[in-house]
Amino acid sequence: MKECMKCPIAKFFTPDVLLRVGLGILMLFAGIGKFKMGFVGVANGMSQPYDQTILPVIVAKYFLLALPFIEVILGAWLLSGFMKKSALAHTGILFLILIIGLLLKSDMNGISQIFVYLLITATAMKMSCCEGGCGDKK
Repeated sequence: MKECMKCPIAKFFTPDVLLRVGLGILMLFAGIGKFKMGFVGVANGMSQPYDQTILPVIVAKYFLLALPFIEVILGAWLLSGFMKKSALAHTGILFLILIIGLLLKSDMNGISQIFVYLLITATAMKMSCCEGGCGDKK
C-alpha cells in the first residue's frame, strides 16, 4: 500500500475522493439532464404515477420541480470538496427521500438503483471520516 502512495496521482485520488467526485458528476449531470429535457415537463410526467399513492400529486410535483436544482447544487458541492461530509450527508438524505417516493409507487428497479447510490454515499462518508479525521475540512 505504501508503495502505491508514492505516485503523486494516487495521493490526490484517494478512494474517498473518487467516490465523492463520481457522485458529484452523477448528481450534476442528472440535474443538467432534467434542465435540458425541460424540467417542468419532466416534473409533470414523473409526478403522474403518484396520483395512485397516499402522497398528494402536488407535493410530488413541487419536489420534482426542485429536484434538478437540488441535484446541480449537490453535484457542484460534492465536486468542490468544501465541507465534504456535509455534502455527502445531504446527498444521502436526498437519496433516502427518493427511495421513500419510489417505495410509494412500488418502483423496485428505481429503489435498487438509488440504494446503490446510497451505499456509495455512505461508503464515501465513512472513508472521508477515516482519511482526514472526523471533522469537515474547509
